[in-house]
Amino acid sequence: MRNFRSSAVSWPRARLARAFASWVAVLGAVGVAGAAACTSDDPAPAVVPDGGSPEGSVGAEGGSSSSGGGGLDCNEDLGAGGLQQHLSCTGLYTDIKTKAVADGARPFKPAIPFWTDGAGKGRWIHLPPGQKIDTSDMDEWKMPVGTKVWKEFQIDGKRTETRYYVKTSPTLWKKTTYRWNAGETDAERLDVGEKNVNGSTFEIPPTDRCDSCHLGQSDRLLGFEAVNLALPGAEGLTLAKLVAENLLTAPPARTTITIPEDATGKGAAALGYLHSNCASCHSSAPTAPQNYVGLDVKLSAKALLSDTPPKLSELPTYTTTVGKPMTVFAGGPPTRITSGDPDQSGVVFLAARRTSDELGQMPPLGSHTVDTVGLQKVRDWIAASP
Repeated sequence: MRNFRSSAVSWPRARLARAFASWVAVLGAVGVAGAAACTSDDPAPAVVPDGGSPEGSVGAEGGSSSSGGGGLDCNEDLGAGGLQQHLSCTGLYTDIKTKAVADGARPFKPAIPFWTDGAGKGRWIHLPPGQKIDTSDMDEWKMPVGTKVWKEFQIDGKRTETRYYVKTSPTLWKKTTYRWNAGETDAERLDVGEKNVNGSTFEIPPTDRCDSCHLGQSDRLLGFEAVNLALPGAEGLTLAKLVAENLLTAPPARTTITIPEDATGKGAAALGYLHSNCASCHSSAPTAPQNYVGLDVKLSAKALLSDTPPKLSELPTYTTTVGKPMTVFAGGPPTRITSGDPDQSGVVFLAARRTSDELGQMPPLGSHTVDTVGLQKVRDWIAASP
């Protein structure tokens, strides 16, 4: 039996190019005004504790009129799209030099972070006072206008970039990325992206590519959602805290989630990994870039929070992968998941590859290093499956 994981495979590049082009075309056809810079991760640092002084008064596009300790006149710091040129003017910090975070910026950490080539992360969300998250659909939260989210990335323990987005209307998120200076005293706006940051494989993606992932949620936020905030390992502003602080319009009766397990004892870990790392594209959501493929690895909070949660074998992650044929890419294993044989499973094959032009790899952009630890969870589950 051919070992696709270790052998070189010559893919039909014309077909790959057409598949990639169709994926890009889907994004263009949707044409939504995007949500911000790309999401979720790790290994992540410990959750940053709440601290600092009250946030400055809200200025243009949700920024702060105070300087955030950066010594700038933030009223004069606006750039393209009405967003600030410096991170210190966005309202995250009361003093960026000491990294004192504003009280209104609440730290959070999803239970299963998205892989970003080993970068460490910190995350904060600001919810406008007196406003609630619309959770009438527990799988598609809608944030109140004025919500702001920051995601900080560290390479080798050094702050590298912070991605920022702010919701300025019921249907519009504005977004940008800030590149930290060498002394970590401030970060300046960078929308064109940067590769091989600090000599690593880490890439700061151009801002205009962020919707490639964020279209997977109707309101664009990834990681700050019911499943990842209710699983064991979530920190900071979890689902339980959101309910306790009356920040949801339709709070669930339960605030913890357990992913169903099967006889292998390895399924829950694999499904959680696929949810956090693949579901932004591969789900049945109308805006998901790859929904036409029929691969759905998104875990439903509504289902898992119900009084009768489904069995693992009843979840879409199982029913749309195990024994199902690959429908877009050719040249590797013909089946998405072949029980008992991870090397004959297309899901594993694509996730284990990184290519110079990003064709024939998953995720298809922004990652240049394979997540061997996370992928092993998927391999172990498949190998143990009868």
